Amino acid sequence: MLVLNEDNFDELVDVSVKNILQLNPEYQENQVRMMLKENLPKLKYWQTHRAPAE
Repeated sequence: MLVLNEDNFDELVDVSVKNILQLNPEYQENQVRMMLKENLPKLKYWQTHRAPAE
């Protein structure tokens, strides 16, 4: 099982931005990055698989 942490989160955002921009180049990179950083933590998977805070 993949346990997400802050390092994984940044990598996930980077890969997601790249993929989204390939699908729709009209989006702005900063716009996509902000949207992902705001919404990904709200997903149930992220909440249930997040690494415990140290």
